[in-house]
Amino acid sequence: MGKRNSRRNDGNIVFLSDDLFADEINKALVFVDQANETISHYFGTKSDFDLIICKGYQQMQSQIMLKSGSSDIIQWKHQHNPQEMSNLVAMTDYELKKIIIRHDIAKFGHYLHELILSVLDRSHTHQLREALSWYYTLILTEQFRYVRPSYPIWIDYLYVAPIKRLMRIVGDDFLRDLAIGKASIEEKAFPADIRKLFMPEEMFYC
Repeated sequence: MGKRNSRRNDGNIVFLSDDLFADEINKALVFVDQANETISHYFGTKSDFDLIICKGYQQMQSQIMLKSGSSDIIQWKHQHNPQEMSNLVAMTDYELKKIIIRHDIAKFGHYLHELILSVLDRSHTHQLREALSWYYTLILTEQFRYVRPSYPIWIDYLYVAPIKRLMRIVGDDFLRDLAIGKASIEEKAFPADIRKLFMPEEMFYC
């Protein structure tokens, strides 16, 4: 299997397929550049994670299997059923600092969502990072909803609604600083649905 590499200051991009057309490669590169530019403008930072661009179900599953020892991958598997895994479009591995994307079905919003995840403060709990990433993905694509990833309804009430409520309490600027580790809060003062985002993962997902 051939690989094509694109070296960037903000991380490497590896294309696993050797049968990609130039327009397929350019589309993925444009999505990455636009997502990084959007994140840089909004958060003042860029991702330094490497991107692995897959084509098709088999390549995606192969990457998951190769990285199955990573704690992030193990955690993701525990939280998703086999059907969800078969439909997987993208995944971020904090431990290996890599983003895996299945470009043949990924929208711009998938690239944006995963790249947002990669710039969030790593001290946050898994569910808080997911909640913040979904919240900001929806905020930053509000005028172009057709580029958004599709997602199950529980994302709204489990992740997005508590973050919206937190934003109304602390303000947008503070929430943004909190997201990237420039601010901190005492979560005990907040309502239960917000506090759950700061709990250990095993308590949140049980």
